[in-house]
Amino acid sequence: MAPPPATAQSADPIINSWVGGTSSDITVRENWQNGNNYPDAFDGRVVINTTPANSATWTIKEESWVENPAWPNWNSSNYWEVGSLEIGSGLGGNGTLTVRMDENSADEYYSEASISSPNALQVGINQGVGTLNLDLRPAGTAAEGIALRAGGWSGTAGLIVGDNFGTGTVNILGRGKKVESQSDYGNEAGSLRIYSAVNYVGRNDGTGTITIDDAGFATENHGDGAAAGLQVGTLRGTGTINVLNGGKLAASMGSSSTGGATIIGASGGTGTIEISGFNTDTNHASTGTFKNGMSVGVLAGGRGTFNVLAGGKALNYQDDYALCSTGTCADPDPIRLGVAGGTGDATVSGAGSIWNVAGGIREHDDDPPILENHGIGQLHVGVSGTDH
Repeated sequence: MAPPPATAQSADPIINSWVGGTSSDITVRENWQNGNNYPDAFDGRVVINTTPANSATWTIKEESWVENPAWPNWNSSNYWEVGSLEIGSGLGGNGTLTVRMDENSADEYYSEASISSPNALQVGINQGVGTLNLDLRPAGTAAEGIALRAGGWSGTAGLIVGDNFGTGTVNILGRGKKVESQSDYGNEAGSLRIYSAVNYVGRNDGTGTITIDDAGFATENHGDGAAAGLQVGTLRGTGTINVLNGGKLAASMGSSSTGGATIIGASGGTGTIEISGFNTDTNHASTGTFKNGMSVGVLAGGRGTFNVLAGGKALNYQDDYALCSTGTCADPDPIRLGVAGGTGDATVSGAGSIWNVAGGIREHDDDPPILENHGIGQLHVGVSGTDH
């Protein structure tokens, strides 16, 4: 099969690209093609294709972000604004960006950082190979790690991992992630939060993988009525999300009842979400929460798999607990396996493994979290498709 033309989001010319001229530090001007300028909002399309000598690294200082800075000041702010950011883009492109905390951090709280982009944060696109390593663990004497935000705060794509024959990998590493990041509010240390309408993992014959290891990953929907807020394996793509070692996945947070849901394996694509195990140090289970329904295996050739294993926990709900503390939550949108010619598989196995098709977290500060059921859950099996 011949590769299709580049997607529209990459049609614009590259304005600034990584060259790694002197070091791995993205805050050093000489490491960028336009050596007199940092990549900022005026740069439009920014591309990181790693040089053999120096891969790109962003070291987060202990200072918090500056509200709406007119110019990114890397010495006093952890705020990075670009038109779009591509890591591993184009045939032969192979890029890596690593985000980590400053080893000299001594903040008693945690460091916030933000990547603001009106277009998507893209990893491994247009036949390129890209890797985004997010080490959000605390460093130095800091009590907590990094709270990283990304997205454009609009009805656009937020995170795209593996698109258009590209291969993308995102590794999110934390330590003792709190459950709070799964509520509709706040941004906790050790978590990545994406603000957008829709996110893709494995699309258009691409291969995308996200691994969440003792960290948090939340997609916050800002496009009510848009396509599914999280799509894993679509349009002949292969997408995988693994939640391990007490990690936390939260999909379509912040959206209303008309916001995007989660789709796993659609339109010739193969998608897998697996939530497995727990953290042996904290005894926190790996957990996934999904708002506004889920479809596993959708349309012809779509193959979706959803696994909850070895003590992992999954919850589906419609409203945040703050809106239904009296026990009068709206019934959640249904979970659908095998939809309109697709094939959906779901497995819940292992001691302590739970999948609540209507549920919520009673108190986000509880340790371990207390799970509650509200409303009447629905599981539709074989909706003009095939289930297993």
